[in-house]
Amino acid sequence: MRDATANDDLRLVRPRYCIWENVPGALSSGKPKGADFQAVLTEFIRIAEPDAPDVPLPEKGWSKSGVLMGDTWSLAYKLHDAQYWGVPQRRKRICVLIDYCGHTAPGILYGTELRRNAEDVESDQAE
Repeated sequence: MRDATANDDLRLVRPRYCIWENVPGALSSGKPKGADFQAVLTEFIRIAEPDAPDVPLPEKGWSKSGVLMGDTWSLAYKLHDAQYWGVPQRRKRICVLIDYCGHTAPGILYGTELRRNAEDVESDQAE
């Protein structure tokens, strides 16, 4: 599915996005601690860059969010709690989003545009 079309135009390669969701334990599973999440991120990136090196394993463990960028791709991950998404319970989940044809993953996952629009509305209301 990721093979380029006859003219090698990256915009025509599908799918553009990949989403992965799991329990927060994914951040610390494996030996050494966190190696499984490292493998997941590395393999997602290798879909875009087959010769990419392994994603570095943080000495102090994975943070609750992060961004990785390449020349033509972006990857963002974040720990979410379902109680803030309309579910009447606390349920944490880790989400990974990769954009294989651009740098939109952080904005989509972190809601940059949504936050900016909300700040604009608050500014307008204060005036």
